[in-house]
Amino acid sequence: MPTMGAFHEGHVSLMRAAKRECDYVVVSLFVNPKQFGPKEDYAAYPRHPSIDKNKGERNAETILGAVCQKLQSESTVTVDYVAICHPETLGPVLQIEHRAVLLMAVKIGFLRLIDNMVLQA
Repeated sequence: MPTMGAFHEGHVSLMRAAKRECDYVVVSLFVNPKQFGPKEDYAAYPRHPSIDKNKGERNAETILGAVCQKLQSESTVTVDYVAICHPETLGPVLQIEHRAVLLMAVKIGFLRLIDNMVLQA
């Protein structure tokens, strides 16, 4: 579910509905400067990360389970590894408090892909 943050009851309602109907829900938060016209004030767009972050999942095991379930549901995908780690030490993370990194290596057919994604609480 792509969003620009500043979560309100409409966002939360959509997250709840998606959770009822889907095995898992992923919410992204990105204030895209390209969505603002020349006379619109990108800098003034409301940002409330301390409020928004408390409305999403931060348990690393839950996130890993959802990622692995989705990857393994694809017949052409073989998972080599998926992990959520501390961004500097690469030690395991149980709860995403500030930042973490999602590390994965998967094979799609004959192609092996390695990717890292920074997760921000």
